[in-house]
Amino acid sequence: MPRLVESHGEAMERRSIESRAELSDLARNEIPAASFVTHVAWSEHTAEAINELAEQIDADVIVMATHGRSGLSTCWPEA
Repeated sequence: MPRLVESHGEAMERRSIESRAELSDLARNEIPAASFVTHVAWSEHTAEAINELAEQIDADVIVMATHGRSGLSTCWPEA
């Protein structure tokens, strides 16, 4: 009989797998000619997790999406 309830760890692992697939599909569809690598990390300390991953993969650039335009609006008011 399948479990109807998953533990917190199981839920986080499932969501991690789903997130990787969703991000990979999005990148493949939106930027078909570009090469890309998708990383998903769950942490209570977001900045530390980003820095640690950037160091691990020797990242030159980190791109992050937002739900709004407030960050871009401060750089380019006409955007």
